[in-house]
Amino acid sequence: MGLFDAITGALESAVSNQQNAETPLSGLVKQLYENSNDDQKQAMVKHVVDLLGPQASDIASKSLGIALPSGSTELSPDQVAGLTPEQVQSFIALAHQQAPQLTDHLSSFYSQHADLIKSVGGVALAFIAQPKKSV
Repeated sequence: MGLFDAITGALESAVSNQQNAETPLSGLVKQLYENSNDDQKQAMVKHVVDLLGPQASDIASKSLGIALPSGSTELSPDQVAGLTPEQVQSFIALAHQQAPQLTDHLSSFYSQHADLIKSVGGVALAFIAQPKKSV
């Protein structure tokens, strides 16, 4: 099993168990965010915001308390640097409600950052090891 497949499986498992704002998916992303450097944080948030498109403004306002300028779908490096892991967790939970394909996009993003996955190895491995539930 390749890294991408392992991450995808972990995130899919987390999403299949999603029940509230404190989901396994958002919790996993929160931990990955905590262990990310500034460039990785900026890239991940940009990745999600790009996926959300025009919905990003509303979701950022609700979950991050940040008002994006009209028509803008980008947070500045200073805005991202000021985010707490808890805000990111809330952002991911709301984003996933609006864009179910977020799992695949985050899997793709994090598969490019193997060093980051290693930094939270125990958590990531716990999700990877979870048995798949049929839906």
